[in-house]
Amino acid sequence: MGFKYAVAHTVVHLLLALLLYLIFRPGLAGLAAILLGTVLIDLDHLSLWFQHGIRGYLYLRAVIEVGKARRFYLHNLVTLIASFVASLAVGFALPKFFLFELFFLATTLHLGWDLFEDVVIFKMGVKHWMIRR
Repeated sequence: MGFKYAVAHTVVHLLLALLLYLIFRPGLAGLAAILLGTVLIDLDHLSLWFQHGIRGYLYLRAVIEVGKARRFYLHNLVTLIASFVASLAVGFALPKFFLFELFFLATTLHLGWDLFEDVVIFKMGVKHWMIRR
């Protein structure tokens, strides 16, 4: 796996963002909403970035802990479902807030890919996607 997989992982996130952009063709404001929805959800990784630095984080997650389940504050089933429901709610009930719909759709795609990756590629299951009490 290693760094090549980390690059592939990032490329998939960017391709999902591009796909969303190509489907809706929302202009620059829409592109910004999509990119923010794709990137901001990873803010829960910041503590590890600060602790290890960006290169150290990449080495930790792509080499040392590859395939290891790790709980992140925003990467859970509740956030995934909430972002999906929010995208639907805004899309149907508040169409003039289209940029928010794009933001939540991008977040949903990001989390959906991460969940798919954990369950199908790394065979980790979903236990670490459950909210702790």
